[in-house]
Formats: sequence, C-alpha cells, structure tokens
Amino acid sequence: MLNSPESTPERSAATPWLASTMTCLIVYLAIGLAANLCFKQSGTDVANRLTYFVAGLTLGIISTVLLIRLYDRMNVNLAMLLATGGAFILFQAACLFLFRTQLTLVQWVGILAVLVGMVLAIKPPAVSPGSVPRRDSTLEIPEEGTP
Repeated sequence: MLNSPESTPERSAATPWLASTMTCLIVYLAIGLAANLCFKQSGTDVANRLTYFVAGLTLGIISTVLLIRLYDRMNVNLAMLLATGGAFILFQAACLFLFRTQLTLVQWVGILAVLVGMVLAIKPPAVSPGSVPRRDSTLEIPEEGTP
C-alpha cells in the first residue's frame, strides 16, 4: 500500500505514530460533530440559518483535511470505518442528549451494530502457532519465488 505506516522510516516507532493518529482521529471526530450540529441547527433555527450553515461548512472542510491525514497514516478502510462510524455514533449520542430525540429499538440495534463492527475491525486477528501475522490486509504478498 502506498504510504503505509510500515513503508516510511520516520514512522517506525509505534508509539509516536499511534499517538498522532489517535489525536488526528479524536480531533476529526470533535470537529465533525461540531459541523454536524451546526448543520442540524441551520435546518431548525431560521433566524441564524446562514450563520450555522457557514460554520458547518468551515468545520466540515477542516474535518475533511483531517480525514485525508488519517488516510495517509493508516489503512484507508479502517480509517473510513473509525471516522464515519465514530462520527455517526457521536452524532446520535449528541442528538439524544442535546435535543432529546427518541430512538426506536431498531435504531438502537443499528448503533450497536456499528459499534460492534468498529470493535471487530480494530481487534488484532488471531494468529496460529508458526504463522506470521499480516499487519495490513491490503498489502500485496509476493508469490513464492519472487523477490
């Protein structure tokens, strides 16, 4: 994979790379939540619609830049899952607490399914004795006999 964490020497130390990636994800989620809340308000607060809309657009652009940085730092599929799944769950929680929205049982099951999917995706794969775990499933493994 192009620009994978394993391919760049400056990211060989796991802890600094992980810390900056997690920071990027957390900031993305916070800014994305703020953008979505602004968009929600722009749809309901007629007097300040334009203000909330412009604020949401501005925050949305910033969060998109952070998402692009996440794509550079980790597997794109995992980055998309954690970013969009996390944003979905945070927005549902924010609407529940800030706006007192009511969720049906099916909606709660959907939120739980997204959360379980996120946990399963970040869980390291089980390794059988004698096998070498693959760090990134999108990396191509050369066929036997090729350098």
